[in-house]
Amino acid sequence: MLTAAVTIAQTAAANPLTVSEAVSEALKNNPELRGLAADMVAAKGEVVTARTFPNPELTVEPGARQHQGPEGSRNDFHANFALSQLFEFPGKRALKIALTERDLTIRQVALEGFRFQLSTEVHRAFFDLLAAQKIVGLRNEQVESARVFFASSRERTERGYASEFETVKSQADLVAAQKALREAKAKHLEARVTLNSLLGRQAAAPLDITGSLENLAPSGSGDNFRALALARNPSLRTKYLEAERAGLKLRATRFGRRPDFAIGPTVEYLPDEKTYGLSIPVALPFWAQKKGEIQTATAQQQRALAETEKAR
Repeated sequence: MLTAAVTIAQTAAANPLTVSEAVSEALKNNPELRGLAADMVAAKGEVVTARTFPNPELTVEPGARQHQGPEGSRNDFHANFALSQLFEFPGKRALKIALTERDLTIRQVALEGFRFQLSTEVHRAFFDLLAAQKIVGLRNEQVESARVFFASSRERTERGYASEFETVKSQADLVAAQKALREAKAKHLEARVTLNSLLGRQAAAPLDITGSLENLAPSGSGDNFRALALARNPSLRTKYLEAERAGLKLRATRFGRRPDFAIGPTVEYLPDEKTYGLSIPVALPFWAQKKGEIQTATAQQQRALAETEKAR
């Protein structure tokens, strides 16, 4: 176990991670991102389902017809056959497809937004760790300098070339430098755990990175950043899409009051007689007129519009 840990540490030290490699690894291994990708695949399946017509239904009613006559009773085979295909009221299916496609778009935007957010968080955690790494190096140098100065001042005091105050002060400086080093190491450990978690690695896994802290400020003006945020902000785009979806859902709910119908041939079979017909069952919307569903969908649309206005 110890040998494996040493091997991992040596491998990490031999191949320090760059910021671009860290972003690529996070986008590949982050479990939350994989979950959102699975949600998008599920949304694609919902679109396929909405585009699929329902299966036709075949009804078979076998039986027997009994005849009573002067010569006694006689049984003849009798059966009813019906084949029907359900059709939604014109416009319903198109609205269902539009709703599922809007859901798919929302999940695509959510995935895109999370990828951008994850990339941003990895950049921040990477440079936090890089800065912490450099601070630990500086704190180590300070401790070594303070230790050398303390040893020198103590020797000077013992030989009578300096006062006790110089020794006490140099010792206090050494203690302060050691405390600052411990704090820097704690921050370095915290930054490493954060970056490892984003990369989908074990939190305590060794991690060696390389890079520069120079020229990190983005170029451009504040107005450009605001315009870019309004145009590409995933949260704002999601709000717009959700408002559109709420409008489509309200229309689909209102369309739901219109009856669907089925149509298909029927056959009544007797040995010496066959009767052909056409069946068209239609649900009559006398009692269920979806008033409650329409009220709920209207409120949801108003809320989505208010959330969109607030987000702007």
